[in-house]
Amino acid sequence: MNLFVLVITLLSSIIGLLLLFITNLFVKIKKANKKLELEISQNENLNMLNDNIRCFKHDFDNIMQSIGGYIFSEDINGLKSYYSKLSNDFIEYKNLSYLNPQTINNPAIYALISSKFKKANELKISFNIETFLDFNTLKINIYEFCKILGILLDNAIEASLESQNKLINLIIRNDKRNNMQLLL
Repeated sequence: MNLFVLVITLLSSIIGLLLLFITNLFVKIKKANKKLELEISQNENLNMLNDNIRCFKHDFDNIMQSIGGYIFSEDINGLKSYYSKLSNDFIEYKNLSYLNPQTINNPAIYALISSKFKKANELKISFNIETFLDFNTLKINIYEFCKILGILLDNAIEASLESQNKLINLIIRNDKRNNMQLLL
């Protein structure tokens, strides 16, 4: 009988160790999948930025020739109008520079803002992003913050679709004077 109990105890221990090993392996696989999803999202953002820069390089020569035409004909009002329209296009390039994991230093927030940025971009909605905050210092639980931010951005996208002004401005910053963190 003692041999039977010893074998059962040994088998139980081995099964317990195997379950622990499998659970640990499962956790590692889950973490690797999350990291891979984040890297895929970052790669998509870099591809979008690269495509936009490639388009800009292609258009740059034409832009310079157009500016030269206004200067040659001394059409300052036309040049001002052209410059105003041209500067709106540069906002998109500037905003893409804010969309990186060094600026938005929390993977959950980065992935959320990136996905909403892509959605807005697909819907031809301009999306201005300014972040002046270390997201590791948030005074709110990340889950709660992402929940609030996701709802706000979804609502902003829906409202922009119905608006003549297809624009979303997202500003996240510290207000040191009032000791607050602001989401505008």
